[in-house]
Amino acid sequence: MAASTPAACAAATVAPERTRLIVPDALGVRGSCRIAVQGREIESLTGTAANGEAAEVEVRVDGDTVLLRYDSRPNGLAIDLRWR
Repeated sequence: MAASTPAACAAATVAPERTRLIVPDALGVRGSCRIAVQGREIESLTGTAANGEAAEVEVRVDGDTVLLRYDSRPNGLAIDLRWR
C-alpha cells in the first residue's frame, strides 16, 4: 500500500455551493485532503483525471470535516464537490 500524503492544490475554486480542487502528485502516491464542511452536506462528488477518465475518490465525513482519499496522478486530478 502506498503512503498517504497531504494534497498540495494547484488550483481551487471555493463557493457556498461548490468546491473544486486540482491536485497533482506523483504516480503511485495515495493522496488525501480534508475540507471543512461548514454546516453543509455533500450533494455530489466527482473525480476526473486530466485525460477525462473518471477517477475514484473515497469520502469519509468526520465531524465538521470531510476526508477525501484518492490515487494521485502527475497531470492532476480534478475533484468537484457540490454542496446542499
